[in-house]
Amino acid sequence: MIGWLQEAIGQDSLATQNVETSAADRLLWGDMAENSEAIQALNQEGTERTPTWPPLMQDVFNTFYKPQPTMRDEADVEPAHLANRELVQQLLEEPATEQTRSYTMLDETISALAALEAAKKMVEVIQKDQRLNQAMRDFSDAVQNGAPPGSPEYRQQALEAAQKLRQAMQQGQSVVNKAARQAAQQATQAAEQAQQAMASWGLDPGQMHRIPVGDRLQFAAQLSTERFRRMAELIGRMRNLGRAQQRQKLRRHADELHSVTMGSDLEHVLPTELAALGHPLRRLDFGRRYLERGLLEYELRPRPKNAKGPIICLIDASGSMGGEKIDWAAAVGLALLDIARSQKRDFAAAYFRGPGSELQTFRFLHKEPYDPRDILAFATVGADGGTDFEQPLGWALDVQAEAAFKSADIVMVTDGECAVSDEFYQRLMAAKAAKAIRIMSILLDGTPAELDRWSDRVWAIVGPDDQAATEVFADL
Repeated sequence: MIGWLQEAIGQDSLATQNVETSAADRLLWGDMAENSEAIQALNQEGTERTPTWPPLMQDVFNTFYKPQPTMRDEADVEPAHLANRELVQQLLEEPATEQTRSYTMLDETISALAALEAAKKMVEVIQKDQRLNQAMRDFSDAVQNGAPPGSPEYRQQALEAAQKLRQAMQQGQSVVNKAARQAAQQATQAAEQAQQAMASWGLDPGQMHRIPVGDRLQFAAQLSTERFRRMAELIGRMRNLGRAQQRQKLRRHADELHSVTMGSDLEHVLPTELAALGHPLRRLDFGRRYLERGLLEYELRPRPKNAKGPIICLIDASGSMGGEKIDWAAAVGLALLDIARSQKRDFAAAYFRGPGSELQTFRFLHKEPYDPRDILAFATVGADGGTDFEQPLGWALDVQAEAAFKSADIVMVTDGECAVSDEFYQRLMAAKAAKAIRIMSILLDGTPAELDRWSDRVWAIVGPDDQAATEVFADL
C-alpha cells in the first residue's frame, strides 16, 4: 500500500499536518499529489530545503480548501513538523487568505492551484532573508543527519531543531508576515484567474470532475496562461453576444397579436382608451369601465414554438486563417455550441483544410456530458494548408442524414475562395431542397461569388467582425 494511503487511512497518534484534517482530506490531497506532476515537482524541490515540506503543502492546501480550517494542538503534531507552524498560522490569519477562500473553498482544483502558487511565493520570500534561509538549512541538517528516525533520540533532536527554527521565524516575524501576505495575494490572483478562465470557457466544477485528477491541475493551469486568457475573453464576449441575441429573440417572439377584446389589463389597453385620461369627464368613464373590465385591449396569444434543429459548424483552418482569424472563428463556434447546449440542441463541427487533408471533427450531444478537454481541443486547432469546400460540406450532409442531426442548420466560417464541382453542387442543392437545409456563411476578407451560389446568406466582412456573428446568432 502506498505511503500516503496508509497515512490517510490510519494516521499515527501524532500528525504531520498542523491544520486539522480528516481521512477524506488526506485521501484527496494524496491522490492529487500522486497524480500531479506540478505538485510532485514542487514537493521534490521543497524537500531539498526542508524534510517537512510535503505536509506543509497539505497544510496550505487545507487552509484554502476546508470550510473552517483550524490549527491542531501542538501536542498532537510530530515534533519536527512544528517547524511549519509559524508559516501555516500566519497564512491562516492573513486577511488576504479569506479573500482567496471565497474562490477556493471546497473546490479542490482551484485550491490546489492556489496552494502551489502560495507555496512558491513563501519559498521565494524566505530565501531572500539570509538568517531564515540559514535557519531552514540548519533545521534540515539536524533532522536528516541525526539519530535514526522513530527513536526517542530522534524525536528529541527534531523537537529541539524545530524549536530553533520557530524561534528564528519569531525573531524574523516581519519576514514571515511578508511571506504569508504575498503568498495569500499570489494565491488569490491564481484562484481568481482560474475561476474566471473556467467561467469564460463555460466550465463548472462538475465538468472538471470528468477529467482525471492528475490532468485536472494541468488543465486548469493551462486555461490561466496568457494565450488562453486572451481566448477566454474573446470566447466570453462571443458567448454573451449569442445569449443576448437569443434573449431578444425570445422576448420579440414570445406573443403575437390575436384580436381586440375587453378587459382591465393596462399593459395591453388600446392607445385610444388611454387618450381618455387627458379629459376630465372621459377619465371618470375610463375608471368605471376599468372596474367593470370593459376597456378595449389587445388579446395576445403565444406564438407556436417551432422545434429548433441541431447546428453544424464548419471552420476553415487553412494557413491564411492563422492567428486572430481562427481564434475568432473558434470563438464563434463555441458561442454556437453554447446556444445549442442552452436550447438542448445537438452540435457538430469540423475544421477543414485543402484537398486530401483530414477533417478535425467534434460532436457535442445535448444528452451527453461534455468533456472540458474537448472544449479546449476545439478552441486550439492550428491553421495550415489550403482550402476545399466539398469535403466539409459533404461531411455535413452525411452528418445531417443521421437521426440526431436531422434538420440541422449549417454555419461556415472561411476566408477561402475555391469552387465546388458541378456534380457536388447538384448534390448539395438537391439536399437543400429535399431537407430544407439552411447554410449561412461568414467570409473574412474574400469575394463571396462562390459562397453566394449555395449559401442562404453570406456575411462578407473585412477581418473578424462581431456584428456578423451577432446576426448569425440571431438567425439561429
